[in-house]
This record gives sequence, structure tokens and C-alpha cells, in this order.
Amino acid sequence: MPRKSIYDIIAQVRITPDKALQRILLRLKQEYDTDAFGYITPLEAIDHCLFKVIPVEVRRTCFDFSDLLKDLDIDIDGYQDPTFGTVFNLVELLFCIIVNTPDSIRSTLSTHDRKFIFNDVMECANQILVETGHEVIDSKDGPIVVTADTARDLACEISDKDTGINLLEYTHYSNKGNLKAKCSILQSLYKQNEPTIKLLHKSGDPLVDDLDFIANNLNIRHNNKKNPSITSLTTKELEDLYDLAYELIIYAITKQNLQTHHKDVKQLKASK
Repeated sequence: MPRKSIYDIIAQVRITPDKALQRILLRLKQEYDTDAFGYITPLEAIDHCLFKVIPVEVRRTCFDFSDLLKDLDIDIDGYQDPTFGTVFNLVELLFCIIVNTPDSIRSTLSTHDRKFIFNDVMECANQILVETGHEVIDSKDGPIVVTADTARDLACEISDKDTGINLLEYTHYSNKGNLKAKCSILQSLYKQNEPTIKLLHKSGDPLVDDLDFIANNLNIRHNNKKNPSITSLTTKELEDLYDLAYELIIYAITKQNLQTHHKDVKQLKASK
């Protein structure tokens, strides 16, 4: 049996919530030599001068960073087995701190060679997101972790702001298994894009017909919570159909955009 190279081995390694959290914490507790504070860890820096940069809507009445971590159910002392939800909560919080840190404070938290002391922990956090198929995006509330999705991102780019926000929030990691939240977002998305969906439905698109069927029967377009179409489904079956409706809404948005470009190309062809 041929020896596996380190690249083959690494390609098969899967990150776990425990590994992910510990690797972030190792970097948060790493000391850096700064001009303004001497040796200080990123964790100490948050308590010392960054806690107040966290928006008041997030920190609310929490006394310090440790108090906020407790509210978010983030255990950095290793007493609880973490989930990826724990890891993503911490990542969101760190991004929230970084994007709100003014340059005047950022410069004091740099090493002698001008390296920001949070660079290593954020590089680690970003790599964990890559390995788990997630990314950080800006929402109306601040940075949030969502699943990486090229088709969704394209639909966001060509949609209005409210539709883009809903498209992104549907894929927030905390909505996995949350049928109430998914249904609510789908209701908004369908309403926001109903003119486009109706237009494509008239053209006889079978996929848009599927979208209409799901919307009409699964409490997205009409209030039919007691419809046998819903009550006879398992939780997983219903979530799968909600996710399909989400993908079909993205399909409708991008198809309408492509049809607009098709008309432009058709006019260009006619001018030749």
C-alpha cells in the first residue's frame, strides 16, 4: 500500500466543533508584545478596551465580555461540549468586535512590526468557515455566519436590499431545523418576488409551477397550517420542501435577470 502524502492526509481530516473552538481560543489567549500595552492577549484586549465597541444592541446590560459570553452560551473554559453553533456564535461576536474597532484603537493593539493582534485569530476563524462551508456576510444587524452559496450570492447581487437580506438570513446556521423561521422568511421572499414569479409562471416554466404548488400548499402564500399536505409530512420532509422552495425562488430571480440580458443580446443581434 503506497504511503499517503501529508496533502492526502490533510484532505481527509475533518474539523470538529471541539477542535475549532480550541484553535480559536488558543489564538485569543496568545500573548503579543504591543507598544501601548506591552504583552497582552486578544482576550485581555477585549476586556481592557474593546468591550464598549460592541454595539449596545448586542452587549445590552452585560457587565463585561465574560458576562456576554454566558448570555450567548459560549463556554471558553471547556466545561461543555461545544457545537458548531457555539463556534459560529463566537466567530460572529469576534467579527462584530473587529468591524466596530476604530483605527485609533486598532493602532494601539498592534505589535512592533504593525501587526494587529487579532489577525491570527481571524485568519483561523476564516479557515474554519471555509472548511465547514460557511462564510461571514453583512446583515442589517451586523456580521453573521451563513452557508456559502454561489447561486444565492448572485441572486442577492441582482435583487433589492430587502430581498437580499432575506436570502442571506434564510441560510443562517441557526435556521437549520427552525421551520417557523424558514417559513416566515419564505413568505417574505415570495411576496417580494411575486410579480417575477407570476410572469415566469405564465411562460409555462415547470419549475416555477413547482414553486407555486409548494407556496400554495405549505403555508407560504396562503395560511394553510392545517392542510393535510403539511400535517402528513415529517419535520424533515417539510424542511426539505421549504429548502426546495428557497432554491426555486433563487432560480426565478436569476432566470428573470438572464431573460432581461437575453433581450439585450437579441437586440444586439438584430442590429448586426
